[in-house]
Amino acid sequence: MDEVTAPGETPRFVVCLRNDGWPVCLQVRKVYRVLPDACAARSGWIRVVDETDEDYLYPAASFHALELRDDIGRALADAVRGPGQIHVEQPDADPPRIRVRLGTRHKGSRHG
Repeated sequence: MDEVTAPGETPRFVVCLRNDGWPVCLQVRKVYRVLPDACAARSGWIRVVDETDEDYLYPAASFHALELRDDIGRALADAVRGPGQIHVEQPDADPPRIRVRLGTRHKGSRHG
């Protein structure tokens, strides 16, 4: 996966495939925003904004990158700025079926 996103480029998103060791911070089949971190990418990690609304490093192998058109990526970024959840309902579909639910979301503890 190419983890480097220049300023002004379309935001990148991934689907969580595994949450081994982080069940409070990551939900399987949920879509998360990726922040650019070239150093982490070289080591096989990605910087993800998780359930705590903070960005942390996770193994890149735990996620699948979503290929989105620029306008869809920007709309998705706008949706996740506010409270809400984005889940992939049919991850094996081509293209995957994505559902966006707006509203408040549960904020759990970092390691709880």
